[in-house]
Amino acid sequence: MDVLNRAEDIGEEIVLSIDGLSKRYYKTKKTTFALKDISFRVRQGEIVGLLGANGAGKTTIIKCLTGLVKYDSGEITLNSFKIPEQQKHALNDVAIVLEGNRNLYWRLTVMENIRYFLSLRKMGKPDEKSIDEMLKRVSLHNDKHTLVEKLSRGMQQKLNIAIALLCKAKLIILDEPTLGLDIIANHEIVKLLQEIKLQENSILVASHDMSLIESIVDRVVLIKNGGMLVDTDVKSLRQLFTSTAYRMCVENKHNTTLQRIIDDIKSKYGSIVIDGTNENMWQFIINIYDKSSRENAIELMSYFLANDIDIEKFERETPDFQHIVSRLLSRELES
Repeated sequence: MDVLNRAEDIGEEIVLSIDGLSKRYYKTKKTTFALKDISFRVRQGEIVGLLGANGAGKTTIIKCLTGLVKYDSGEITLNSFKIPEQQKHALNDVAIVLEGNRNLYWRLTVMENIRYFLSLRKMGKPDEKSIDEMLKRVSLHNDKHTLVEKLSRGMQQKLNIAIALLCKAKLIILDEPTLGLDIIANHEIVKLLQEIKLQENSILVASHDMSLIESIVDRVVLIKNGGMLVDTDVKSLRQLFTSTAYRMCVENKHNTTLQRIIDDIKSKYGSIVIDGTNENMWQFIINIYDKSSRENAIELMSYFLANDIDIEKFERETPDFQHIVSRLLSRELES
């Protein structure tokens, strides 16, 4: 199954182009590839999600394209300028929000941070009206004279994104924008990024937050062990798996017969997920994607019927985005 080159150039302006990017680290006679022949594009108005397990190479890619790490081979073109040769010009129209809280000066107020970072862009006198409108948009208007160290983690992250937008950058790079946020702050950041999407900003976002990725990105670039695994749009990514998932629920009577069957299923069928957290029901999630798994499902139903265990519910379930990405990372794709 070829999923490596589904994203084709279709005429839009290319904001970021990465071709054949490789990075090696040398340690005591051992060479480790952090990146191996990475290639992808970010077009004007496109939001691309950069996904992969810890250590896959996502942050290394960001460090290479921002000039923080020197790469060994390949080519990076950002806003028509080469990196690192024309790095100063290339980064003029890029705003970066790094992972964690390293992006702001804690002993400055919200307004002082905004004015400082805008001054680095040499944008002239800040437009106070635009700043006020942005602060209202991110619910920070009443805190504009508050020291950043007094803000919550979520408020700091909203300020980071607000500054990136005020810079009017052609490309915004977000590295784990929802990391460490509570449920409410996470929801607010996701909502803000969904609003940004409507403005057709170009964004490259690296994140483990699958709900965020699914809700805002147009395309997914999936990295595994430093190499390209997938470069495709979200719809096509879902279509990679033609499997049908079913959820089967049976009554949990806490009897030895059901527990014996469950123990047997755990040892026998790796493709069946058991969720026994519900007080009244045991839930079995069955992914039917080949003849063997189909037979497993039939055998499981026969188990229940033979042991006089009532099947209360049998319904189709659509695999979620996180499940799809996990499957891609956990196995080799068939050609």
